[in-house]
Amino acid sequence: MRSIPFVLVFWCFQVSQAAFERGSQGSISLALGGVCAVMPENAWAAMDNPGALGVLSARSLSVSCRPHTFGITELAQGGIMYVEPASIGTIGVAASRFGFSLYREVTFSLAFERTFLQTVRAGGTLNYYSLTIERYGTGHALGLDLGVVAELRDGLFWGVSALNVNGPTIGIEEERLPQVFWMSLIHQPVPHARFFADLVKDIRFPLEFRIGALYDFLGVLEARLGLSSEPRTHNAGVGIALGWIRLDYALSNHLDLGLTHEFSLSLQLGDP
Repeated sequence: MRSIPFVLVFWCFQVSQAAFERGSQGSISLALGGVCAVMPENAWAAMDNPGALGVLSARSLSVSCRPHTFGITELAQGGIMYVEPASIGTIGVAASRFGFSLYREVTFSLAFERTFLQTVRAGGTLNYYSLTIERYGTGHALGLDLGVVAELRDGLFWGVSALNVNGPTIGIEEERLPQVFWMSLIHQPVPHARFFADLVKDIRFPLEFRIGALYDFLGVLEARLGLSSEPRTHNAGVGIALGWIRLDYALSNHLDLGLTHEFSLSLQLGDP
């Protein structure tokens, strides 16, 4: 059993090929197939596109927990994010952690967004990455994300972002961190339904297609479904709004590796 953690570390390097994989965070995005879910109740969308901060109209705090990935507790992930709308723009501060005692990734993020012409939201995020591998030491890096979200017409949003545009490297081997280009389309044809379609391109991997849909029942309960192509996953989840408190849950099924669960708690700390 003592060899299991070392196998997991080896697996991380062989499968991921680089630390700090850039995937969607938060239960809402995971339930929708990993899309960049730009909407007022999802602060974590700003980690995929900093322009998404502009749709958050109130001060908020969100905590997300993924107790295991593919049933492996050593691949747990968690994070916390605070959003503060201000007169000059919207500010977001986040921290996340992935891994276990032998292999740990920690990220601290500072994001800023400003709205132009009432329909175009542009922003950037500065990420500080810290990687610790037992017996091998610690590495650090800085990454810059840029993103834009535009409202094309009422109920139709388009977003594009570039993650780690500065090409950061980490460790004595100067391993390049993932660079990802992301394009999103969000359509709300009726007041209670939304549809999402994303194209995601990590420069190391094939183009990925993600789709998702949700339906809001009376502003209290949201049901969500999603699919992603690479890796192939089937996703689902629910969200419950109880006044200024929101609880979200997501389930993702990888066709080869199994199930992943994620839970999120969000608090609205101010008036919109």
